Amino acid sequence: MKTHLLRLSALALGLLMTGFGAVLAAPDAKAAKWTGCYVGGHAGLAATSTEIAGAVDLAADGVQAGLGAGCDVELSGFVVGAFADYTWQDLETSFGAAKASLKGQWTAGGRAGVIWRDMLVYGLAGYTQAEATANFASLPDFSGYVAGAGVEAIVAPNLSAKLEYRYSRFDSETVIGGLNLEPGQHALRLGLNWRFSVDPK
Repeated sequence: MKTHLLRLSALALGLLMTGFGAVLAAPDAKAAKWTGCYVGGHAGLAATSTEIAGAVDLAADGVQAGLGAGCDVELSGFVVGAFADYTWQDLETSFGAAKASLKGQWTAGGRAGVIWRDMLVYGLAGYTQAEATANFASLPDFSGYVAGAGVEAIVAPNLSAKLEYRYSRFDSETVIGGLNLEPGQHALRLGLNWRFSVDPK
């Protein structure tokens, strides 16, 4: 599964670089206005790796989709903002007859980036929490941090599209029998945002 995670990370980096290259090749592009709030949706792929007792590494992958909102402020070619989103997923891993799933996940955080013509290239960081279920024990919610990067471009008046990579790392939780579980997750997602204050001129 580590191979799959590396491939997903490489794909995310490749797509981000492709998008950035497309911006560099567009000499007539105009700077977008990013100050304002937005709502949107996203969908993508996720791969989860769960360490058990610091030794066994169980993997799961699947699709995810969600909704989010946020606000940005443009400051002389830079953008800073805050966001919150919720993602639906069902990433199930198994070890023998034991099964566990990472399900609904919410995230709140901030992002900062630079404007290059009409595209925003940014990094993000924040707090995340995910629901977990299992057929062998009652699992607590897992909480931790998220970090990532993305590119976002205005594609129509008040509408932007983004490609984003996120890595979530959850704190270790102790379950039945003193067993420690510590999940990590890579996600690559596409999103559309309706922006209330974008000036496309």
